[in-house]
Amino acid sequence: MQLHDYIIQVLNEAYPKAMPVRRISLNVFNLCNSFFEPLEKEKVYAIVAEWLRTESSKPGGAVQKSDIKGWYRINPDSNIVKELSFMFEPHDDIF
Repeated sequence: MQLHDYIIQVLNEAYPKAMPVRRISLNVFNLCNSFFEPLEKEKVYAIVAEWLRTESSKPGGAVQKSDIKGWYRINPDSNIVKELSFMFEPHDDIF
């Protein structure tokens, strides 16, 4: 998974609530960080913040800005979110 997939996953779990960039980046950091491939929190924060800014400015983007500055939520009307939501749903027929 790429970082934007993790961002969408985190925001999808929080939907319909919005989250601040700092909390989103911390969750993404916790999902991606491992003992063998350690990441820097500041670098993850910068990548997450930049992606959220650019994606929220696109028409039909995966995220949208909240009423509070620096807070974002998932855009349920986005085609990207609709396609990726199938990845995050639990499947009963796997086992």
